[in-house]
Amino acid sequence: ASPPRKHVGRREAFPVSMRTTTMAMVFLAIVAFIISATTYSPSILRRGSHIKLGSVRRGWAQRRVPSRPLCAVFSSPPKSNTPTSGNNGGLRILEWAGRGGLLPQPLLVQTAKTGWREAWKIMVSELAPQSKSGDYIRPTYGFQGKLGTSEHPAVPGRYQLYVGNACPWCHRVLLAKVFRNISMAQLPHTELVDDPTKASRGGWVFGTERDDQKDPLFGSYDLRALYERCSPGYTGRCTAPLLIDKETGTIVSNESEDLVRMLNEVDFEESTAGQEHRNDDSKNSFNVDLYPPHLQADIDAANRWIYSGINNGVYRCGFATSQSAYDRAMDDVTKSLDRVEGMLSKSRFLLGEKITESDLR
Repeated sequence: ASPPRKHVGRREAFPVSMRTTTMAMVFLAIVAFIISATTYSPSILRRGSHIKLGSVRRGWAQRRVPSRPLCAVFSSPPKSNTPTSGNNGGLRILEWAGRGGLLPQPLLVQTAKTGWREAWKIMVSELAPQSKSGDYIRPTYGFQGKLGTSEHPAVPGRYQLYVGNACPWCHRVLLAKVFRNISMAQLPHTELVDDPTKASRGGWVFGTERDDQKDPLFGSYDLRALYERCSPGYTGRCTAPLLIDKETGTIVSNESEDLVRMLNEVDFEESTAGQEHRNDDSKNSFNVDLYPPHLQADIDAANRWIYSGINNGVYRCGFATSQSAYDRAMDDVTKSLDRVEGMLSKSRFLLGEKITESDLR
């Protein structure tokens, strides 16, 4: 039987990583306020006018508060060049701080820029661990369960899979499910919603309108709540895909590579008494061996460079915090794509005329 349903709400104490990120965001807001206050009038900020970045740079380059506020660009010119209290001139922090050399504008601006850059690095490091040289380092996880074992037998309907359409790591798992002809009755899956503005950690939340986007096990609000329900005290990244054993209420695996291999090896049909779990959704149902014995060495070799150069390569580009790290990652991505192009120019699929696990990547 499935564990009792339990709703896990949003009102949970933030972990250390969330507190750090929150502090960084508050700092960014303060810096943005200072920059805005020294450049634009309160009337512009209240109206929410769209300001061009070039105007900001020109304001900084003048090293003084302009006698004519930028609001003149968006409204009729003032009757006088003398700022009137409460209408223009912002808080005039640069002018005030610059009197007597107390805090020169170059120093103030440089401090704001440095603070912005460092806060950005803090938030990126929270989302994506970095090496000292600015390279993205993908974390590893401790969930090493496997389907088809005594701990997790291949029983149809016993497991719940969580995936998100915005995630390429989830795509390969869903594709493996299709090519292995695994039905929703045998292995149901729930579609997560990618919305970091609502998630308490990461970006995955459960929908509230569609049944296939709700958590069918515990009624969790987001993926973090599900992780903490199934693995109390968990402090790592809350990622998808995720496979849960409904009978034990524990996490089997959240590693897409392992899940694809499991789905290829497990046979729910052999564990099915009768035909009620068979996949009859399509007249052209098929079952493909994605890891055939005679190609296993080639598949393993291809998987390694595809992961390094393409799958993880694009993440290394996006999360790089130094130009050199970005250049290295981009070079790997382009070379790997050229290699794929060369292989596909000679055969229908990467390793021949039949699709394999490597193609799903």
